[in-house]
Amino acid sequence: MTIGKVHLTKRYARYRLKSPSKFRKGTFKTLDVGRKGHTKIIIGRPRGKETTEAQAILISRKDYDNGMRLKDVQWRKQLRR
Repeated sequence: MTIGKVHLTKRYARYRLKSPSKFRKGTFKTLDVGRKGHTKIIIGRPRGKETTEAQAILISRKDYDNGMRLKDVQWRKQLRR
């Protein structure tokens, strides 16, 4: 998995995994993983596929400013279920 640059917003640090243009419009969904409101994953249905895939991962800005980075997130185990 290739991870692009982090994009900081007022509320989140966004790690983009894939370009949103590679997904069908209207198929995106944001899910909390781990503690509610701290880490989220955005999933969507890629063009030409019937399954969903991760498009981006969000870490709360407060956690990011306190030193949390993507490698510290425990979401990986949850996605492999």
